[in-house]
Amino acid sequence: MTVGVAKDPAPWMKARVDRLAELLAQNHGLWIPRQVLRAELARYLTDCSSLFAVSRFEARSYVTEEMMRQSAAELARNYQRRIRTDTA
Repeated sequence: MTVGVAKDPAPWMKARVDRLAELLAQNHGLWIPRQVLRAELARYLTDCSSLFAVSRFEARSYVTEEMMRQSAAELARNYQRRIRTDTA
């Protein structure tokens, strides 16, 4: 019996981080470090896996284009709020 080897999730995560960065740049004129975007997506996967009682791998199915757009908008709002607070 052959034991299957799990596929490396890094290409999946890299593609989503790249898309999130693209949405932030195109729609909000923002550049946020990829490490921050990766952490945001990782947190989302953890939250989904807990909420829906699924594995983090299965939670990836909840990372949709709509979710990515909403996440980009939320990150942009939080960034703008932080800028206003820091300059006040």
